[in-house]
Amino acid sequence: MKNKVLLKRVIFIGLTFITILFVMNFLGLFDSIKMKHALEEKYNEKFVVKGLKISINIFGGYNTAYAYSKSYPTLWFPVYYEKAGESDRYVDRRITYKMSNEITANLKKYLDSDFYVYSELWPGGATLDELNLSVEEYLEKEPIDKVYISLLFDKKNLTTQKLVDALNNTFNNYPKFNGGISIFIMDSTLLKKAKKYLETHDKPYYEFDELTDDSNIKAYPLYKDRTLIVTSYDINEALKEKNIVFE
Repeated sequence: MKNKVLLKRVIFIGLTFITILFVMNFLGLFDSIKMKHALEEKYNEKFVVKGLKISINIFGGYNTAYAYSKSYPTLWFPVYYEKAGESDRYVDRRITYKMSNEITANLKKYLDSDFYVYSELWPGGATLDELNLSVEEYLEKEPIDKVYISLLFDKKNLTTQKLVDALNNTFNNYPKFNGGISIFIMDSTLLKKAKKYLETHDKPYYEFDELTDDSNIKAYPLYKDRTLIVTSYDINEALKEKNIVFE
C-alpha cells in the first residue's frame, strides 16, 4: 500500500514537473516571437532570436535572449523584454561593426599578415537615429562612450616594427576614442578559434579570456584628444614576457 502511495506521488511530481517545463517552453516560444516581431518592426530587418532565458520575480520579471539580423549574421546582441517593452544593443553592435571595418581597412595599409578586429561600446546606449552616422560623427556626438578594441594578430609575417607603425598610424586617425585597446599575438589556428568565438557571441566572456590569455601581450588606454604612442621597446618587452616569437 505504501509503495503504491509513493509511486503515485512520484508520478504526480513527475507530471507536474513536465507540465511546468511545457508551460515555460510555450511561454518562451511566445516571447521569442514577440521579441522577433518587435525587432523587425523597429529596424525593418529580419532577425533570428535564440537562447531565451525567463527570469520571474515578485515584480514581474523579464526575459533575455540573443539575436542577430539576417543581414549581419555575425553581430550577435542581447535583447531584453519586460512589461515596459523591448530593449536591445543592436545599434551598438552596428556601430562597432563599422568601427572594426574602418580600423581593419587602415591596418591593412601597413600589414600583410592576417588579423582580426573586434570593437565594443561600453556602457553603450546608442540610439536608432545614430545608426547611419560615421564613426567620427558618432564619437563627436557621444564622447563619453567607452570604446574597447581587441586586435588579434597572426604572428606569421609580422615584425615589431610593422606592428608599431600600423598601430600608431591607424589610431592617430581617431582622436576622439576614449577607452582602450588590447593586443593579441597568436598562431593562425588560435586566431581562427578566437575569431569564431567573437562571431558567435554578443561579447567576449571568460571563455574568450581563457582561450587567449597566453597571447594577450599588451593593453593601451585610448584617451580622448591624446595621441596613442606605441614603441618597439614596449612590444618587445611584452613579447618576451609571454615568450612569443614572430614567425
